[in-house]
Amino acid sequence: MRRALPLSGSYLVDVLIAAVALLVIATVVGLAVLWPHGKLGRTGQFGPIHTVGAVAEHVTTRPCRLSASHTCRIVQIKILDGPRKGQRSELTTVAAVGSLDVSQGDRIRVYKNTAPAGSGPAPGFSFADFDRRSAMLWLSVGFGVLLLATGRLHGLRALVGLLASLVIVVEFVVPAILHGSSPFAVAIVGAAAVMLVMMPCPMASARRRSRRGSEPRSVCCLRRASPTRSRTSRT
Repeated sequence: MRRALPLSGSYLVDVLIAAVALLVIATVVGLAVLWPHGKLGRTGQFGPIHTVGAVAEHVTTRPCRLSASHTCRIVQIKILDGPRKGQRSELTTVAAVGSLDVSQGDRIRVYKNTAPAGSGPAPGFSFADFDRRSAMLWLSVGFGVLLLATGRLHGLRALVGLLASLVIVVEFVVPAILHGSSPFAVAIVGAAAVMLVMMPCPMASARRRSRRGSEPRSVCCLRRASPTRSRTSRT
């Protein structure tokens, strides 16, 4: 037996449901077409730089060879991870206003220098940044605990949605652009995927709030109506 339109009782609701269904289908098709496959081919010096952890064992200051007006800091480092773990080397940083000065005992991130073809030997390592992974890890843990403590189930939904959106960006958006796909198409599909992942979280909480908000009103209405009923029964 065929149901008459509108299926949900409202034409507006039917149109919104059809639009969401088309958006879901288009997003799934876009993810399937634009999803990156295979390894990322890199030529020359292009691509992400792989860094390793190191600790500054000794720091000395002396004038730079290329410019006597600048002061260079020669840092003796020890590699803490990677295939060269335990190896000792040195790197040079220029002490200037606003620069990051490395001090003895600092944990830093360094990367291996590669000399271009036909040039002389390159220095062993270069300074990339300070190692902030432990601080960022504890900050993330504190943020998650605070979100769960204050938001409880709503905070858990928000945290799941945030992690899912980060997974979409890291696993799809960035690799797809690096593989040569259209940045505009990847951005549209990625934004739609993030929106579809994040939509159920606030919608579920809104439904529960509406149900909780409607219950007390009905109870109040029953309480207000009960005296009239008792009066009519007495009469």
